[in-house]
Amino acid sequence: MEYKFIKQKSYADCGIAISAMLINYLQKKNLTIEQIKYDNVIPEGELSFFNIETLLANYKIEFKTYSCDIDSFREIKIVDPIVVKVKNKKTSDHFIVVYKKYRNGFLIADPNDNDLRHISAEDFYKVYEGYLGVAKKISNIKFKSNSLLTVAQLFVENINLIACYFLLSIFLNCIIILSSGFLKVYSNTILIDDRQNQNITFLGFGLLFIGQFILNYFMTKIIFLINNNILKKLITIYINKILKMHIEKYQTISKEEWIKKVSYVNKVVVLSSHLFLSLPTQLLLFGLSLIMISIISKTILLILITENIISLFISFIFFIWVKDKKLKSFNDEIKFSSIFREIIDANFEIKTKKLENHFEKKFLESYENNLKNDYQIFSINNVSGFILNIISKFFSLLIFYIAGNLILKEQITFSQLLFYVTTSSYIYNFSSMLFNFIINKEDNKIAMQQIVFLFEKEEDKVKGLEIDKIKSIEFKKIYKYKNEAKILFDINRKIDNNTFIFGKSGCGKTSLMHLMSASIEDYEGELFFNGIEYKKLNQKVLKNKILYIGQYDFLFTGSVWSNIQQFQNKIDLNVFKEFHLFEILQNNNIDINKRIIDNGANLSKGQRQIINFISAFFTNKDLYLIDEPLSNVDRQTAYYLLDTFLKLKNDSLIIMTDHNPVYQQFFETRMEM
Repeated sequence: MEYKFIKQKSYADCGIAISAMLINYLQKKNLTIEQIKYDNVIPEGELSFFNIETLLANYKIEFKTYSCDIDSFREIKIVDPIVVKVKNKKTSDHFIVVYKKYRNGFLIADPNDNDLRHISAEDFYKVYEGYLGVAKKISNIKFKSNSLLTVAQLFVENINLIACYFLLSIFLNCIIILSSGFLKVYSNTILIDDRQNQNITFLGFGLLFIGQFILNYFMTKIIFLINNNILKKLITIYINKILKMHIEKYQTISKEEWIKKVSYVNKVVVLSSHLFLSLPTQLLLFGLSLIMISIISKTILLILITENIISLFISFIFFIWVKDKKLKSFNDEIKFSSIFREIIDANFEIKTKKLENHFEKKFLESYENNLKNDYQIFSINNVSGFILNIISKFFSLLIFYIAGNLILKEQITFSQLLFYVTTSSYIYNFSSMLFNFIINKEDNKIAMQQIVFLFEKEEDKVKGLEIDKIKSIEFKKIYKYKNEAKILFDINRKIDNNTFIFGKSGCGKTSLMHLMSASIEDYEGELFFNGIEYKKLNQKVLKNKILYIGQYDFLFTGSVWSNIQQFQNKIDLNVFKEFHLFEILQNNNIDINKRIIDNGANLSKGQRQIINFISAFFTNKDLYLIDEPLSNVDRQTAYYLLDTFLKLKNDSLIIMTDHNPVYQQFFETRMEM
């Protein structure tokens, strides 16, 4: 069985990397850290032994932990992989996988390393901390279908275009076979010195070549149309998934990775068209060419087959060599994108805090890593291309040398050799495509892994009960954990009127607001709306009755007026005038026609909060959750806006959090956390 290795991307990924190695080893799969985080909604943070046990149970793997001293460990026979807790300078908890035990050492997988390595028993026991976990497969698990096969199903939806493509390819192959005899026929007409036949030959083959070019043009256009149709469908699925995805699941993957996935969608579509369209037509030409060459000479055919087998083997060797480097390149590109986005987003803060040198160094180091990765991959590809070219030229010369002897022995003719020269290009075209697939297998594998989420079938949810109006919310023994850290602890409360929630930073106020907004699904305990348990309700209908306003709400590119309108709400100008909202905007230097860019980078924090808060005036919701929405606004304006909002929405349930105790006077009920 192949021992698996995965390198962690950050200090917090150790537990996930360890889990991924165990899953891939025991279930014979190739899951990535990103896939596991996404599928299991794992937030940022280090995993403990308990978290690893819970995670592995989802993949039908039993994981039991033990306390074990060094003397006892010496007696252990390692049959299944063992996870060991070790000392590490960078993190408080670090884990490694022990795959195999030797007389004087171990074969281990440390996610901090770049690959598996052997460690002496002496060095191992220096870092061993006395705790281990044993993983054992309970049963096989059925994984999601291959994304490439799912893309193939989308090709079926373009069956008419595909039928046209293959019909044209039949005609094209016939023309190619006929035109392959051009040199042979032309050489014969020269030998008999027949000028009329030469002209007819030129005209006939000229028409065949023109027909070949025309068919190639239409086939290329058909492939373009098919790719565009499939790409459009996949991008539609992609954006739909992101917009409807649960927020906790969305946050398991970085923004850079979400952006990068778009390019992988395109890559998989191109790969699929090569596999399902170009490759079959090339394979047909390859087969026909081999048959025709076998008729000319079995010896030449044997040499061609030998050449292709050797080239195939060498391509596989280079794939093994370049595989890890491409995976490292993928991870480093994500890191580089993250650093660059940080420089763009925090450009002003970097300058004011005099951090230019730090970020310049960080950026250039990351960029140099990418250049180094590109150079290493380029060098390997260059060497592989060089060796394959040498092999190709060697066998080409060998064939001509042997063909010369065969001509002298009158076993083949010179015109047959010319026919081979023409047809051999189709053999080399197919071989090159195949070798390219092998060498780029890791790139293609990464691309397919990155878009597998597009083909997940959403569980059929029960429609659920609908409530007319949200009048009350009740918590019963609510707990929320981030890995093992407690975010919400034993919340028991009923809220049926406007409530002000206060408490120290980090006590869980925002998490509780997110829970009430139906943005959190992974919690323990019971949450009731109007006395009905949340999971029994129609969640889509419920969410439409709730509006959450945070202190860092996003402002979209567009005018101030468009953001207040939220691109859809109808604004009652009488309300604007009655509550003096125009004056509020004017007093805070906010022009309603001003164009907002880059999440309000051209506005102050207070101006952004005023715009966001005023936009809520023109919504009609049952429940408003306002989380420190005016923390950067001057008190007079903030108090006026809140008091006005409460009067306007006197028929709704409003819950607010803030550190300013003065806001308590606006609410009937107060709740301390």
